[in-house]
Amino acid sequence: MRSTISISAIVALALAGAATAQEGPRLGCYARDYTAAHLASHPDQIVGHIVMRVRPDPAGPGTLADLAVWTADQGHVRKAGLGGQRFDQVLICWREGKAAVCGVECDGGLMQVERDDGEVLQFRTDYLLVGGGGCEGLVDLAERPGQAVSYRLSRAPDAACASAFGN
Repeated sequence: MRSTISISAIVALALAGAATAQEGPRLGCYARDYTAAHLASHPDQIVGHIVMRVRPDPAGPGTLADLAVWTADQGHVRKAGLGGQRFDQVLICWREGKAAVCGVECDGGLMQVERDDGEVLQFRTDYLLVGGGGCEGLVDLAERPGQAVSYRLSRAPDAACASAFGN
């Protein structure tokens, strides 16, 4: 009888762990505000300020990432007349091996998480559309078409995400 209880307890713990497994990056709020000096030294960079909230997906066991990007008035967004504006996107997150990946529906691009230690969330993309909603996008976060770029965000207070996303 004792071994049956132990086996049942082990099975229950294993199932509970599988049900709560993290599908994407760590939950939380992350942000970065690039300085004027940083932007001046990286003239192709299009992101001036970025906020990302990783949250549970209310429709299932996975995670979603809400992304808000305020563009700098430089690089390809300046040429397109889209500098100095805010663009939002919701990404669906999953795991590919040990790496967390988040992507936009309808092949609006994706990002691969390079670092996620609880204080820093760094992701890399060579194509990730923001703005326009759903399958469409107005701005590609890649600085140059098809060339990968990394963005390093720091853990931010939940109030930063509440302010950016309204809840």
